[in-house]
Amino acid sequence: MADITEYYNKLFDAALSPSGKIRVASSFHGQMKQIDKILNDDRTATISTILDFMVGAANVDISFDSGHTGLDKLFLEWKKNVNKDISIDIPKGLRSFTEQYFRERWKSSFIVLKIRWGKMNGYTVPIRMWLMDGASIYVKNDKGNLNTNEYYLGKFKKEDLINSTESETVMIRKPSNHWYDLYPTPYLKRRGALYHGLFKNQLLERQAEFINTAFPYQFFVKMGCEAAMQKNLMPTETQLKEVQEKFQQLKGKSDTHVFAKGFGGAVPFDVNF
Repeated sequence: MADITEYYNKLFDAALSPSGKIRVASSFHGQMKQIDKILNDDRTATISTILDFMVGAANVDISFDSGHTGLDKLFLEWKKNVNKDISIDIPKGLRSFTEQYFRERWKSSFIVLKIRWGKMNGYTVPIRMWLMDGASIYVKNDKGNLNTNEYYLGKFKKEDLINSTESETVMIRKPSNHWYDLYPTPYLKRRGALYHGLFKNQLLERQAEFINTAFPYQFFVKMGCEAAMQKNLMPTETQLKEVQEKFQQLKGKSDTHVFAKGFGGAVPFDVNF
């Protein structure tokens, strides 16, 4: 059996050692990696749920009233059949498209819309509309003018430059940013939800770490004392003083750390957010 002081030291390290700082990435693409990680495994149990509710609440049916019976019928047919037959896993209809719009708006806040035009009853209308992955868009502006932004799907390669053509129109919007901003500020970052998600994830990781390590050490300290006494493995008075000093030092650092390095919510009750 290991020396009991070893388990005391491990227990204090698990409970009070630093956990590191929480940092929101400074770049747009770095922030998107953090957002994807949170949304793919939302340990906050709130962010993705609220976003789903926002999308559902915003995505209402749209009606058209042109005052012209023929046009109203055309618009009704168009909104039901736009994006028809793209793929077996892509639903048709304007409402399915607007759902994707709101998801992208509140995820990357980088709206890159492609429209393919076609004829319907003699009128030119969008027959295909789709949004590109905002997190995969890269921007550069070598001249510094408002009208010289260049947008690329992926890295800066000529073949990946995004432009309008005769049959396709590209529209790019950054809903909550200035015109001169190269990249948008993702909605979750601007509202503080990204930082909260990173904080909660780190807190939960700290709780799991404490449960997986500190509790077994506590068991060894408690259950190992009698056997340790029989084998002369109990700490001496000097060793106990050293353990006490280490605890006081770690506790002092914990109290002044920017992130409460210790148990957080790993106590008999969880932290209520």
